[in-house]
Amino acid sequence: MLLLTQATVSFISSCLKALRATKNLIVSNQYQVMLVEDHRNISCGGDPFNYLKSALKGIYFQLDPGQDAQILLLKEKFPYDEEIFEGLARTSKLKLVNVDEKDGEVSVIVRRINQQS
Repeated sequence: MLLLTQATVSFISSCLKALRATKNLIVSNQYQVMLVEDHRNISCGGDPFNYLKSALKGIYFQLDPGQDAQILLLKEKFPYDEEIFEGLARTSKLKLVNVDEKDGEVSVIVRRINQQS
């Protein structure tokens, strides 16, 4: 029987989180992603469109102009095409940089654009 201390369990847990984050960043290694938001396992009983709209507005405030963010989604929960993602990004004063779908997962890269006065 293997006994693990709380510190060991905590260390292993943080290592697994770091590995997951690294895996997510590898998907977008051609972009300088400053922020990765994983919305694949959300349990939202409301409208997914408005949920995503709200999430993008929150991302806008977390980024400085020129910075990128990656949003990870499940196609099943967010069955939108690139035009919808582009419109949502534009509404939140973000630029859609890339949408990539693979194995039922969607990776959306957005960039906060420089605001003209």
